[in-house]
This record gives sequence, structure tokens and C-alpha cells, in this order.
Amino acid sequence: MYKKRFLSAVLAMSLLVTQASVMAQVVSVNEVEQATQIVMDQKEEKGLYLVQKGEITELDTTKHGTRILVGDYNNGIFFNLQPKVPVLDANTLSFKSQKDLKEGMEVTVIYPKNSPMALSQPPMSSSAVLVIINSPKNSIEVGYFDENLVNEANTLKLNIGENTVIKNIKGECRVFTADDIKNKNAAVIYDVTTRSIPAQTTPLFVMILDDE
Repeated sequence: MYKKRFLSAVLAMSLLVTQASVMAQVVSVNEVEQATQIVMDQKEEKGLYLVQKGEITELDTTKHGTRILVGDYNNGIFFNLQPKVPVLDANTLSFKSQKDLKEGMEVTVIYPKNSPMALSQPPMSSSAVLVIINSPKNSIEVGYFDENLVNEANTLKLNIGENTVIKNIKGECRVFTADDIKNKNAAVIYDVTTRSIPAQTTPLFVMILDDE
């Protein structure tokens, strides 16, 4: 009888230890998942802008500004461009007027990730911050660049040269340097890159999008 009680007690203790161990593992896994999610959320917050690339298929000019449809009615977005939204030509690296936009042009429209969007078909936004007229000879990269001027996808590293033009979205008339781009969101126009990971380029033009 005593042996049976002793064995029962031992089995009960073993079960409790096993359950405690399982619970600890579950808590540990949950903590890891939560920590991972926090890191992912923080990483996602760095890239603050989205892009819509495509052809201007409709264009209307009103007293309130310019409205363009980039893409078609199934996959496009209507943008109501505020009068102060700059237009940059990626071919000449010069600023244009909204009046220079034409139907049939290939453009890249940059707008904030968390901007409101009208639930229409196609959707409509009034939050565009920059319109770039695309160039067949130059490429465009929009995103967050870290302390080493590498984008979040680790596909492009910027080596700022003496001929790189750097501006900010506020249009401030001052000299900008590589330090002004670090840990910022920017639109970059570039041509040739190295065959490395990440690819390296000396950009032609950098527009700092963060307005801080």
C-alpha cells in the first residue's frame, strides 16, 4: 500500500513538472513572437511612403489643381494634386510645372503610407507629395535609407558624389550633404550600379521626403 501511494505521489509530481515545463515553453514562445512582431512593426514604420507607377490615362485641370489617373480603372489611383506638389523630370533632373503633365506620360507618384484614400473605383488620394516623370535611361528608388545609406531591402547603397543634387521636399534653399539623407525617407534617381549586394550607385538626384 505504501509503495502504491509513493508511486502515485511521484507520478503526480512528474506530471506537475511536465505541465510547468510546457507552460514555460509556451510563455517563452509567445514572448519571442511578441518581440519579433514589435521589431517587425518598428522596421515597417521606417518606410513611410508608397509609390504608384504607371501611365497618366486621364488628366483634368481645375482651379483647385490637377487631377490625374495613374493606371487604369482596375488598378489605378486618382490623385488630386495640390498646387504645391512638385513635379520632377527624371530625365533632365529639373523641376517642371503641373501644366507640363500630359496624358500618356509614364510617372511615379509618391504618397504617404498612412494617407486617407477615398473608397471609390479607382480609389482617390489628395496626399501626393511628389510626381516624378519617368525616364527610360534612369531608375527611381523610393524608401528609407539607414546610417550607411542602404535601403531597407538591402538592394541599393548610395555613394554621394560631388555632382549629386540633393533637395528636400520643403524646397529649402541650402546645401545638403550625405548626413542629411541618413535615416531618412528619400526618392533617388540614379543610372549605373555595381554588381554587388547591395548594388552601389552614385545617385544623380536625391529628394529627401521627411519634412522634419
